Amino acid sequence: MENQTNEAFEFLMRDKHEVLIYGVLKRLNVQPYSRHYDDLVQEGRLAFVEIYLKYPDDRTNYEAMMSYIYQGVYWKILDNLKRLTSQKQKEDANDPADTLITLIQDQSIEDNVALKIIMEKVIHLLNDEERELFEFRYLDNLNVTQIAKRWNRSRGYIYRRQAKLTEKLKQYFV
Repeated sequence: MENQTNEAFEFLMRDKHEVLIYGVLKRLNVQPYSRHYDDLVQEGRLAFVEIYLKYPDDRTNYEAMMSYIYQGVYWKILDNLKRLTSQKQKEDANDPADTLITLIQDQSIEDNVALKIIMEKVIHLLNDEERELFEFRYLDNLNVTQIAKRWNRSRGYIYRRQAKLTEKLKQYFV
């Protein structure tokens, strides 16, 4: 097995086969200045070797083998990008809404009274849908899924509305 793995790595480095990995990254629109570019190149190299070893046919048909490897590397890197994107969305999803909730929970009684007065003034500047979203999200402490069920809308819609509401509120608080 170790000999086969060494053979696969040698094949990767021979005749500039590594260009295949860069081609996959380019097809997936991953730029060299991207934060995860180097990690994805490494993942691509490992995927190349793994798929080379799994290639079911005779390795004499070079074009068929390279097409097979290209597709395998493409899917492996795509899976990694989906995982990274999912993690990023989870991190981002927690930021805007939880900031105000945390602010309210961490304040002293005097600060809470002042914040409540400010919120009562700001809430009148919002339209009906924004006001309802504000109340559900920040005052009733409902999560996006619960709001989406109440409104019979997708979570993506709620996230977009929440982002717009956050931007609107920043105008008054910043």
